[in-house]
Parts: sequence; C-alpha cells; structure tokens
Amino acid sequence: MQLVAVYHLTLHTFGSWPADHRRGYTVRGEGYQAPDAEEQRRREQNLSQPLVKLDEIMQRILVVGTYDVCERRGWRLHGTGNDPSHFHAAIGWKEYIHWQDVRDKLKNVLSLLLGRWTGIEGRT
Repeated sequence: MQLVAVYHLTLHTFGSWPADHRRGYTVRGEGYQAPDAEEQRRREQNLSQPLVKLDEIMQRILVVGTYDVCERRGWRLHGTGNDPSHFHAAIGWKEYIHWQDVRDKLKNVLSLLLGRWTGIEGRT
C-alpha cells in the first residue's frame, strides 16, 4: 500500500478575512489573534488595492485551473469548493513535496489565470 498525502488548502481573496471577525484572525509567523476592531480600521485605511470578490466565472476558472495543475503534476484533485471570498481544494500526492510548495504553486498558477481573465496583473 502506498501512502498519499492529502491536504485541504484554503485560499482567501484579498481583504476577505477581517481582523475583527468573531473567530479572530491570523498573522503570519505569529498565529491566531483575538478579534481586533482597531486593527481592522487600520487595515481598511491602508488598503493597497480593492477587495476581491470571485464571480461565477472566476470560481469556475479556479476549479478548472486547479484540475489542470494537478493533472500536469501527477497530483490527485479530490474535490473543490468556493464562494465569492475563498476557494477550497483537497489535493493529494504520492512523492515528498512540502505542502507549502503545493500551495504556492497552486496560488501562482491560479493568480496568473485570473489575471489573464480579468486583464488585471499584479494583484494579491
């Protein structure tokens, strides 16, 4: 029997998880934080780009793009789900690949595809 790593990856759109969310928020390298209304006000004042909402076509691009990435790399796409603010994918692979590398490759390709679709480049 061959073991397969399977990860549930969640990709949020820019600005979709506020710092004052009732469940708190995460700071890279520091972990979970309690809800913070003042931090959310600071973030809103310092936005570097408009918030992103995924329309139906963009959501379909994410699903098809993820399928294509998995097919090309020999990974297995177990399932996806999405809404206007985030995208979920359960992906498995047999060889050793760090999960962050899988996430980063997926984010890069999906960002490229969405940039081509919208005509907007350089967005987070």
